[in-house]
Amino acid sequence: MKSDLYEQDYYLWIEKTRSLLENHQFSELDLDNLIEEISDMGKSQRQSLKSYLTRLLEHLLKLAYWQSELEYNQRGSKNEIRNFRRAIKRIIADSTSLQPYLI
Repeated sequence: MKSDLYEQDYYLWIEKTRSLLENHQFSELDLDNLIEEISDMGKSQRQSLKSYLTRLLEHLLKLAYWQSELEYNQRGSKNEIRNFRRAIKRIIADSTSLQPYLI
């Protein structure tokens, strides 16, 4: 498979790569771009987890220390905290190897 397909039509490249993998046509794979994509997927998962953890911490701190706005923002912050925790649990359930990033 030509690597210029990756640059010209990303979705088609994905479909062709999937088909080649399913049919065990490994010699036809665009390995350089495939390796890059797999690496980026891992980075994306870690970045997503970091983002949710940061936002969770922000809301926990606001809830604990932002007394002047507590009454007005308490319900929203608690909802956000619940949503962030759920999102973090989903990420960890899908990629258990990210568990150490929670520490």
